Amino acid sequence: MDTLQFHFGRSIFQDVSKFETEFWNPDISWKNKYKDYPKDKSPKFPGATTLFVGLTDGWHFFQAVMLFCFLLAIIYYKNHNFFLISLMATIILYGAFSFGFTLMYNLFLI
Repeated sequence: MDTLQFHFGRSIFQDVSKFETEFWNPDISWKNKYKDYPKDKSPKFPGATTLFVGLTDGWHFFQAVMLFCFLLAIIYYKNHNFFLISLMATIILYGAFSFGFTLMYNLFLI
C-alpha cells in the first residue's frame, strides 16, 4: 500500500499498460469506484465505494488483502480444526469491519 501511495514512480507498478495504470496508479485509480467522475459520483457497481472497494484500485486491493489476512490469522488461530468455519467467520468479520468503517466514515468524517 505504501509503495503505491508514496513511491509509485519508483515501483514495479509504473511500467504497466494504460489499462493497468488506471488500477495501480493512486493518483488516478481512486476514480475507478465512480461511474463517471466528476460528473457522476455514484458507485460504478453496487458496493464499489464500500464493501467491494478492494476491487476498484490497487491501494484498496492491498488494504483488503492485509485486513483479510489479519482476520484469517485471528480466526484460524482459535479454530484451527475447521478451515471452512474459519473462512466463513473471516468473511463475516470482514463484512462487519467494512460496514462499521463505512458507517463511521460517512457519519462522522464526511
